[in-house]
Amino acid sequence: MSAFKSKLFRSFSKKSAQQESMGSEPETVFYGRGAEEADEFVRNVRKWGFANNQLGNPKAMADFASTCFTGPALRWYETLDGGTQRDWDALRKAILDQYPHMDKLESPPINESAFFPTPAAAAAPPLFVYNSTQSKSPNKLAGRLRFIAELQSSSGYISRMALSGLFEVTTDPLNALHVEIDTSGTLQPVNLLNSYPEKPYLGVTWYDGVPDWSSVSQKNATLCATTQDTRYRTAPGHYQGPTQISIWTYSGGELKPSWLCQDNGVQTLEAATFIAGKGVVFIPNYERFRSAGRSGYSKGRLVLEPL
Repeated sequence: MSAFKSKLFRSFSKKSAQQESMGSEPETVFYGRGAEEADEFVRNVRKWGFANNQLGNPKAMADFASTCFTGPALRWYETLDGGTQRDWDALRKAILDQYPHMDKLESPPINESAFFPTPAAAAAPPLFVYNSTQSKSPNKLAGRLRFIAELQSSSGYISRMALSGLFEVTTDPLNALHVEIDTSGTLQPVNLLNSYPEKPYLGVTWYDGVPDWSSVSQKNATLCATTQDTRYRTAPGHYQGPTQISIWTYSGGELKPSWLCQDNGVQTLEAATFIAGKGVVFIPNYERFRSAGRSGYSKGRLVLEPL
């Protein structure tokens, strides 16, 4: 073999080995599921930078990271300005700010009496602009809508913006949904205060058809923004079943949904979140739902955190 061919062969073999080595590494994907995944993502990007001698190149690091976003994280990434997207130092900070650890946000243990307004307390300046449905009635209570899950990493706030009209859980309190309810009675509507002006109510809508209350049912419902009770929703996605709004009861600091049935009267609903996607679902009986093989959910409750 000539010296030129030998050199060419060694060069080709080296590149092939590098490509094979890079191909054997697991793909780095970031879904935006919470603080733990964000920490792991930042660490993986740094590992990539070290392995490829790019730790001192913030643009190369940011370019690599840009290929890893998917799902909700990709939608969030696309809202960032170009400077942040092209600079790993700025992008890393934005990621960690967007997905903070809940223990840094947690207040002291919940005292149920704290959820009731104190008449003697001075009124705080408004933190957002209320919509036209808000009333000054003393029975009205406004606050952030929080989801407290049995699995702590699935806890957070209901996001004020919804994908296809369906709300999910976010760890960002600044992105929390603000709502208002009349606490003087049961089966009340909940007003949306900082979300969609054209859809002023928080409703519950069923997945792909009418509710099923049988013991073998695996049907579930979810949160949506709506204008009224409907027989079927026209929004894209699978949640196109009937929707109701006057179904909420405030009790002990929680917002508890029910469903008004023609044949079965008022049926209570239990809340859970889909761990992988952070979507909130409601089912008639969580234990029965889980025993039917629906894994990957964490049971929880909706809490109204007064502003």
